[in-house]
Amino acid sequence: MDKVTASFDPSGLEDAFSVEVAGHCIELESHRMVFNPTSFGRNLALLLRDFILPGATVCEVGIGSGVLSILAGLLGAKSVTGLDVNPDAVHMARRNWQRNGLPAKGARFHQSSMFSALDADSARFDLVWSNPPVLPLVDVIDQTVNDRDGFEVAGVDGRSVLDGMLSQAKGKLSPDGRMLTIATSLQGWRETARLLDSFWTSHTILMELELELTDECGPLYVDWWLAQEVLDGEARIYRQGHAWFHKVWFIEARP
Repeated sequence: MDKVTASFDPSGLEDAFSVEVAGHCIELESHRMVFNPTSFGRNLALLLRDFILPGATVCEVGIGSGVLSILAGLLGAKSVTGLDVNPDAVHMARRNWQRNGLPAKGARFHQSSMFSALDADSARFDLVWSNPPVLPLVDVIDQTVNDRDGFEVAGVDGRSVLDGMLSQAKGKLSPDGRMLTIATSLQGWRETARLLDSFWTSHTILMELELELTDECGPLYVDWWLAQEVLDGEARIYRQGHAWFHKVWFIEARP
C-alpha cells in the first residue's frame, strides 16, 4: 500500500470496535477526525455485496474508516483503491485494512481531492462508489474542521463531491464498469438528474429511503434548506411530527 506522508496524530485514536457490515464482521480502530460507519454506509454495503465480484478492480471516493474498502477486499476484489481528502482517513483506512488481515498489495490508499491522485492513464475500474458529504457552506455557522463532522461540508450547496462523482467517475470506469453513489434531497434532485442525464448512458435508483436529519444538521442548516426551497421551489427537507426528514437515493449509473 502507498505510504501517507501527512503527519498523523495518534492522540486522536479512540476505542477499537467490531461492526457487522453486509454479513461480514469487520474490526476497526476509530479516530476523532475520521467517520465511523453510518446508516448510509451500511445500506450502501448491502448493494456493494451484490456488485463486487471476485477479481474485481474497485475504487472508493471518501473512505472514512475504510470499512467499505475492507468489505470489498473481503468480498474478493483483486485491487482496491481508496481516495479521501482527509489524511487521517487515509491513515486509518490503511491501519484498518491491515487489522483485518488483508494483504498489503491488495489496496492503495491516497490523499486525494476526488480522483486527482490517480494518473490520467491509470487502469480503469470495474466499480467506483462514494458516500458523499452533504452539508452546505453556511456563513453563520462555524464550519472549522475540528473533528470528523467538519468533513461533512461539501461546498456552497453540499454538492461538490456528488457533482465530482457524477461528472468525473465515468472516465475512471472500464467499458462495462458501474458507478454507485448516494444523493439526497438536501442537495436538490434536479441538478443530480441533469448530471446523470448528461454524463451517463443509463442510471437506476436502486433504493430510496426517508431518514431523519442527524444531530449535526441543526436549526441553522434547517433554516438554510428551507430558504433554498423558497428560492427554487425544490423541497430539501420535510417535517414528520416533531422531526425533520430528507429523502436518500442510492444510484447506479453505467457509462
